Amino acid sequence: MTNQPEAQPANSINQFSYQVGGSLRLDHVGYVERRSDREIYERLKAGEYCFVFNSRQMGKSSLRVRTMQKLQRDGVLCAVIDPQTRGTTLREDQWYAGTIKRLIEDLNLSDRLNFSSWWKELDAQSISVVERFYEFIDRILLPQTTQAIIIFVEEVDNLLSLKFDTDGFFVLIRSLYERRAEKPEYNRLTFAFLGVATPYDLIRGKGSSSFNIGQAIAMSGFELDEATPLALGLEGKASNPQAVLSEVLHWTGGQPFLTQKILSLIVNEVDLSRSPQELVEQLVFAKVIDNWEAQDVPPHLKTIRDRILQSDEKGRGRLLGLYQQVLDGDGIPADDSYEQMQLRLTGLVVKCDRRLVVYNPIYAAVFNQQWVSQALSDLRPTFYGSAFQAWQESDEQKESFLLRGQALVDAEEWAKGKRLSEEDEQFLRDSREVEKQAIALSLESELVARRSAEQANLILAEAEREARESAEESNRLLIEAEKNAAKKIKSGSIILAFTLGAALLIAILAERFVRSSTQRAELADQQAERTIQQAAQAIRSANTQKQEVEKNFKEANFKEKAANSLVTKINRDLENAKVELVNINQQSQKKIADEQVRVLEVVGILEKAKSDLSKTQDLKLRAEQGFKMAQEKTKIAEDAAKLEQASALILRQFQEGSDDTKRRVLFSAVQAANELNNLVKDNKNITNYPSTSPLLVLQVITNKLLSKEAQGIKEIQLQPITNSKIVGIDFSSDEQTLVAAQENGTVIVKSLVGQQVRQFNIPQGFLTGIAFIDNNRLVIASGDGVIRLMNISDDHLLEWKAHDSVISCLSFNSRRQFLVSCGDNAIKVWNISGNQLGEIQFDSSSVVSASFIPESDRLATIEFDGNVRFWGLPENTGLNFKQIGAPITLFSIDPPKQIVMSQDGHQFATLNTQENSVSIWDLNGRQIGRFSNDLGKVRNVSFNFKDGRKIALLREDGKIQIYPILELKQLILEGCKLLKNDILSQENWIKLCPS
Repeated sequence: MTNQPEAQPANSINQFSYQVGGSLRLDHVGYVERRSDREIYERLKAGEYCFVFNSRQMGKSSLRVRTMQKLQRDGVLCAVIDPQTRGTTLREDQWYAGTIKRLIEDLNLSDRLNFSSWWKELDAQSISVVERFYEFIDRILLPQTTQAIIIFVEEVDNLLSLKFDTDGFFVLIRSLYERRAEKPEYNRLTFAFLGVATPYDLIRGKGSSSFNIGQAIAMSGFELDEATPLALGLEGKASNPQAVLSEVLHWTGGQPFLTQKILSLIVNEVDLSRSPQELVEQLVFAKVIDNWEAQDVPPHLKTIRDRILQSDEKGRGRLLGLYQQVLDGDGIPADDSYEQMQLRLTGLVVKCDRRLVVYNPIYAAVFNQQWVSQALSDLRPTFYGSAFQAWQESDEQKESFLLRGQALVDAEEWAKGKRLSEEDEQFLRDSREVEKQAIALSLESELVARRSAEQANLILAEAEREARESAEESNRLLIEAEKNAAKKIKSGSIILAFTLGAALLIAILAERFVRSSTQRAELADQQAERTIQQAAQAIRSANTQKQEVEKNFKEANFKEKAANSLVTKINRDLENAKVELVNINQQSQKKIADEQVRVLEVVGILEKAKSDLSKTQDLKLRAEQGFKMAQEKTKIAEDAAKLEQASALILRQFQEGSDDTKRRVLFSAVQAANELNNLVKDNKNITNYPSTSPLLVLQVITNKLLSKEAQGIKEIQLQPITNSKIVGIDFSSDEQTLVAAQENGTVIVKSLVGQQVRQFNIPQGFLTGIAFIDNNRLVIASGDGVIRLMNISDDHLLEWKAHDSVISCLSFNSRRQFLVSCGDNAIKVWNISGNQLGEIQFDSSSVVSASFIPESDRLATIEFDGNVRFWGLPENTGLNFKQIGAPITLFSIDPPKQIVMSQDGHQFATLNTQENSVSIWDLNGRQIGRFSNDLGKVRNVSFNFKDGRKIALLREDGKIQIYPILELKQLILEGCKLLKNDILSQENWIKLCPS
């Protein structure tokens, strides 16, 4: 088995101490048992594979040590595989060889196997190291043992960081679990895994299924009801340890390391007089949160920081972004995704009511939004980070800070393969959308330009077509005109020739026809002339049409050139627009980046100045508050010292003076009590009073001067009474019944609301004490060392031998769970079933009495030398009490016989049978009251009723006197009533007693 440190006897540890970091010793009384302790023990005992995967410094190692101790007591064989003890640079064969050898030693198998020979033999057969581990389990471990075997695998995350592939190890363990169905002996073998990992991390090969066996054991922080052992270290230091512990758990969320650290800081504080809330809050800020990197010793906060910032770059952005979402509000819904599990393993967050929230206020203060923003800024490139931060902080014109062009290309290249935060992804999505819009706008511009060019080309083509058609029409008309003119010319020529011939023929043939022929010739000439003129006119018209066609052709060419020029200009303007757009975008991005850098620099300077100013003002305020508190405490201490001196003089004057003198002394006593009341204000916890002497003096004086009726003293006569003395009394919790025990064995039961009295006898002989368990059941102690449980109807329920000799004291705790008895030079603690839970051994005949302190399970004892001690009761049964603080020395002569605690736990009473008096003390050992009886010897004392403001004195004649215990203001009121008719000057009385 694994060697564990031997538990030391409880009474060998003289002082409780907090341990910051590391595993707690097996005997450490400050160990907090959580639900996870019970769950893992029960599941492993039942043979279930378990894994405890949580962040660092949560108490996993201490849990494993305690669980192993319990299991080994039950006869279970336990062993540990701890990778961190052997380093992470080993070869695969070295690691398996060392691990198996360690298991052989832990499980006491060394004498049954020659490891070196066995290992070499398997190596010679070329059997893999994973198969050798299986051979060890199947052929050696299980056949050579008969008990249940549990192997704890510690620091799983270190195992995963070994230089070789560890998938084979976890696949083998899974196969060992699955073999239970085939070979029943495998049910005796169980594995438990502890570390900072998730089940998904154990088998990482894509070809293998995940590690899907075992039960997850959740380790939560300390709860207040679980953490009661931690209050032991505050006893005797803080006035209200439970309230201080509650406030510490509020700040730490129960995180074990932080809780131990802050408690250790508290016990080293000089000034513990502040309220629990103020004390813990100021210490947390001063010693943990402020300048945390310098004060984080041993490292805790740095471990959390490094877990995030030193992870792979792909996951760092996602973890920071996810944590930023948790900080933004009241957490985020928990979905147990891989990213959320990784964030939980850092320790920063915890799953609570199906939401992921920050673990505690300390983490929220250290790892705040500013820290996350800075971490994300350090993660992002400069050009990206400045634009992203400006986009985050801007409420208007957010689009102007988005990335475009080459900047967006560079950002997407940087983001490739990274798991970024949701805000980063939104920023990039918005940037892509704006870039798409810019590209779409550019494409639209190109489309418009293309359409303009196409329109121009269409116009040019139309113009060319019209020009061609016009030219063709003109050519056709010209050709037709030329043909017509040629026809007319030809026709005129023929006519002319015919006419000339006819004229010549006529001239020859007949002279008489000359004139007539000449006239006809002239007419023909005229006709020919006209025809020629018409032809010429047709030619001129054709030429005009040709010129018009040529003009139209030139205009068409001009329009074509103009259209080509327009297209060229549009193309050139489009290219220029593209270039200008790129230039403007680049210049704009540069200007924006420059301005953002300048703004960030100014904002950073301003924020630092504000932070420095705030810190300075805070330091100044704290210094002023500290100085003011110091002045107030000094003034209170001086006033308290004066009151102590004045009270001692007043009491001496009262005891030695005449009746008249006593009345005058009463004025001084009320005056001193008034001054004390002004110092304590409304504080009702007497333990915190700077002085108690004025309270004691005024109580003694008013008891002497007031009648029993005026004091409210009640008397109860127990009947019947024999010659045997009464040794103990107690009142029921419902305030209806009183019981008394007589030395001769008689038990008297008396109703406090009527006159009903009954009694019964214990045959075995004389009794020494009695107490109520509840309204019907009693516990009775006797001189033969026996404790008996009975009801008030004389029914015997249970008895057990508690001591070998007389039981001298008997007391219950406030919840009636534990009973303490005195005898045999020891005090023993029992439950009401008669099982012994603890014991305190004393020197010979030293202990007188013991009493539980209500609501705290602490014990007060008083010894013959007058020493009062306070003891803390551990939760774990079977362990002894631990003394809390140094004893309070109350007496040097005439020591008391009995001690009993008040119901509020702030005071206790002691009975001095020689002086026939009862004294009341606070927990600092200062006397705050004294009651004496002049009519009969006092045998027993008890605080009566729930409020603890009455004390019952039992006389040996069987009469019980119940005295009220007045608070300071009540005593002042009683003193003022006595003084009202005795002071000559009414004015002085009004000043002394204004209310």
